[in-house]
Amino acid sequence: METSPGPHGGKKKETKLKCAEIERDIEELEARLLAENSDDLHHQLHLRQSDLLDLIEEKARSYAVVMQHLLFDVGDEASKLLAWLHTGQRLVLGLEIMDSEGRL
Repeated sequence: METSPGPHGGKKKETKLKCAEIERDIEELEARLLAENSDDLHHQLHLRQSDLLDLIEEKARSYAVVMQHLLFDVGDEASKLLAWLHTGQRLVLGLEIMDSEGRL
């Protein structure tokens, strides 16, 4: 005894095929959405990293400028110290010369 599909048998099969097609479409759309979100997130992350790198570069430049000013200040102070040292050496030499000549 064979069972016939019945009056709605063909429609059931058609509905299952349509559902399978819709499920595939949904899966494709989900995959595309994930890919687009991934690309978008990657792009946003890249922009955020780029912004951070720009900020770091800006801070590094500011730091370099401050260090340069500091080095100029240190160089200026070092020049003054060398001048004082040179003056002190001349004074000591002058005193030694005066001492050797007996004019203290």
